[in-house]
This record gives sequence, structure tokens and C-alpha cells, in this order.
Amino acid sequence: MADTSPESYGDPPPVHLTEATVRILATERIIKTAIIVVGSVGWVYYGIAVPVQATAGKETALSVVYQAIVDFDLHVVLSYAVAAVFFGLWRKERRTRITAVKRENRRNRELEKMLDPNRTSSGFEE
Repeated sequence: MADTSPESYGDPPPVHLTEATVRILATERIIKTAIIVVGSVGWVYYGIAVPVQATAGKETALSVVYQAIVDFDLHVVLSYAVAAVFFGLWRKERRTRITAVKRENRRNRELEKMLDPNRTSSGFEE
């Protein structure tokens, strides 16, 4: 006779949690979340707020870099960057167009040969 117990179906046996177990699991989750939140706040405070307070009014590497960025002639750099981007886009489009023209010329030649095997080339090159 076939085994008809729940274990024979591959289902795990039902787990009955007591109210105390549910409370313990909930408390554990709350504690873990609190540790993560407090740790994150601590990292932000000691990693950002304290160093900013300690270096207030002093010249640091960060203030030097910031000043260099502010003093940088952005209108000159921006125009060169835009020109470089458009040059790159133009080169990409040109390569794509040349590749497509070669591919289509090859395809047209094959199709024309299928229609008329005695066809000769016009002598034009790509």
C-alpha cells in the first residue's frame, strides 16, 4: 500500500510556533535592525560630521580641490567636451554608414547576379 503521509509528498512537516517563539523572533529582528541603524548613523557622524567640524576654517586637501574646481574655466572645458562628444558621434555614424553601404552593395551585387548571371560590373568601387 502507498505511503500517504505528508513526508512522502516532499512537503516539510508543519511547524507550529508558540507565541513565545514568535516574540523572540520579532525581538531578534528589532535588535538587528537597531544595530544596523545605530551603526550607520555612527559611521555617518564619525566619518563626515566630526571631520568637517574638526577642519572648519582650515585649508585641507578637500578645500584645495574644491577651489581648483571653482576656479576652473568651465565655459572653456564645456565647449571642448561638447565638441569632443559630437566628433565621437560623427565618427561612429560615419563608420556605421560605410559598413552599411558596403554590406548593401555586396547584397545588391548578389541579388543582381541571381537575376542575371551574365551581368558585368559597372566598374564603380565602394
